[in-house]
Amino acid sequence: MDLLKTILLYMSMLYISAVQVAPDPATANITPSPMPSPTGIYATATVSSSTPVPTPAITANPAYGTLVLGDRGSEVGEVQRKLQELGYYTYEIDNAYGNQTRRAVEQFQTRNGLTVDGIAGKYTQTILFESADAIAAPTASPAFLPDDTLTPPPMTATVAPTPTSAPAEATDAPTAEATAQPTATPTLTPPPATEEPTAETAAPSTETPEPSQTPAENAAVLLDNYSFEFPGFTQPLTVGDTETVLHPAQLDDILYIPLIEILQNAGNVVVTNTSGSVEETAFAVLTDFYQISYTVSEDGSVSDLVVEKNAKAIPLSNRSAFLLDGVLFLPMEDMASRTGIAFSVDDATGMITVTMPTAGT
Repeated sequence: MDLLKTILLYMSMLYISAVQVAPDPATANITPSPMPSPTGIYATATVSSSTPVPTPAITANPAYGTLVLGDRGSEVGEVQRKLQELGYYTYEIDNAYGNQTRRAVEQFQTRNGLTVDGIAGKYTQTILFESADAIAAPTASPAFLPDDTLTPPPMTATVAPTPTSAPAEATDAPTAEATAQPTATPTLTPPPATEEPTAETAAPSTETPEPSQTPAENAAVLLDNYSFEFPGFTQPLTVGDTETVLHPAQLDDILYIPLIEILQNAGNVVVTNTSGSVEETAFAVLTDFYQISYTVSEDGSVSDLVVEKNAKAIPLSNRSAFLLDGVLFLPMEDMASRTGIAFSVDDATGMITVTMPTAGT
């Protein structure tokens, strides 16, 4: 019995000592670490607000008017159409400067480093229509990503292997086509049919365009293997009453035409005026009255081209022009879309057929 009591007493002492050694949860200074709550971040296309947006370096075109909330007319429609092309205006083009148009203008001004006032003034419209550095609206929708990692969750990771292998080959094919750029060749500029293939293979072909480039002072090339004619006529158009044949010109892969000379061949009355370095030309096409003004510098270069239709400035996608042997050359695409005159280029015959607009067209 004494042995049994001794064993029981020893076991109870071990139990008591074990309980005293263990920490008391009530007195222990233990704060459970909080579980990380799943927060998220939005990956947007905007940079930090501290980064200023550079304003395009361009001179405001004084031909543009100032459009404000409540204005109506074709000028408002042109602004809506251009904002729609850049992704800012997503509504119907109704030629009315409403709140939707104002908000689109404000977004365009914000993205392009302009004063945000919702007013389509001269500077805003110049950048909108004429600046090659105009920034379009962001098209990517914001993606929600977990805060603890910037990689997609496991669910998307399991789906990712299947599309990544296929697009890896698919992206190689478009890039090969993009480097070739087949659409860059059939542009409005009709290069010489016989000289274009040899320009890549033989050196002598590069010497042939040199003589035709000598009349141009702004690297413009006179395409003397092309000429103009009216439908049903076989005689090419000439410079005034002379026998000098009219030819188009090429500058930076853009086709330019001697519009004033073509109008005179068509029998249109053309009125010119010179005031210092400013040249002005006026003419009529059907019932519309056009006025073209530009400045000629001392070196013969042309700047500040302004085209007006019925005393209102016309937005131009290409506001460049130049003089060759005293003949003004204007961008063909802009002149065709603004005047309604059609130009059909036949590379096989080297003939550009000029079709004047008729009433009802």
